[in-house]
Order: sequence, then C-alpha cells, then structure tokens
Amino acid sequence: MEYAPSITVREAERKDSEKLAEFVVRLKQVNEELDPMYMVREDLEEAAKEYIEKSFGDPNVVMLVAEAEGEVVGMVRAKIIDRFFYEPRLEGLVTDIYVHPLYRRRGVAKQLLAALEKRLAEKGINLLAAEHPPNNRIAEKFFAKEGFKPLLMRVYRKIE
Repeated sequence: MEYAPSITVREAERKDSEKLAEFVVRLKQVNEELDPMYMVREDLEEAAKEYIEKSFGDPNVVMLVAEAEGEVVGMVRAKIIDRFFYEPRLEGLVTDIYVHPLYRRRGVAKQLLAALEKRLAEKGINLLAAEHPPNNRIAEKFFAKEGFKPLLMRVYRKIE
C-alpha cells in the first residue's frame, strides 16, 4: 500500500466547515446510490452545512480532518453514545468517514481511525463502533480489516 505523503491528522476547525460539508454530501450521495432507503434530501448541501455546524457545538462529537500539503483530504466524525444498560457505558460511534478519491488506498482512513481512537481514549472511551449502509462493501471490508465485528443489527421496514 502506498502511503500518502505527509498526512497530518488534527481536530476539525470551523475554517474546515465548507470542505467537511462537501465530504458529507459526497458520502450521503454514495449511500443513496447503494440503497434507495437512503434517498437524500433536496436541500442536502444546506443540511450538511447545518450538520457540521451543530457538530462543532456538541461536546459529544469528535471530528478530525486529514491534511496533505495544507489541503483537507479526509475526515472522520464520531458521536459519543451512552450504552445505558451495558458496560462499557460509553462508545464512540463513527457516523462519517470520508477520504478524497485521490488519497484513497494510501492509509489515510486508517490514520484518521487511529487518531480518533486516541482522542476517544483520552476521554475514557474504550469501545469504538461504526455504522454504514449494508450495501457499502468498501466500508464493510475496511472496518472488518480494522478489527470491527457486528454487534447490533438494525432492520427497517417502510410504513406505507
């Protein structure tokens, strides 16, 4: 695997908002392509901007970016969840992870995940989960390779 040159992973900042929203839009559009149950909103771009803005104000969200030569090329967002009935009580749930196509297959996502784990561990969280559509084989393979295993199955049925 060829690694991307000089990748820096850091906390996301408000100056990154536009790029983060762009990545979220791309990610949600891919989900829609994989399954019609993920049909995106008409105002997806505005919704993505609002989602990112709210994430900055949420103490239960960790958002990191990967930079290459001063350009944001990837991001990961995780929500801290209270598993009220279970131990460990807290988990970090990866809700979004995206790497620009030019930087894929170079270890960027792996670096983002490692940095996320470090941030979560600093907060006393030692359980990491991830969610993705079941038809996203790329995400499925990536998370399996990184040692994730199924723990919860969420099933859906459309109400007519």
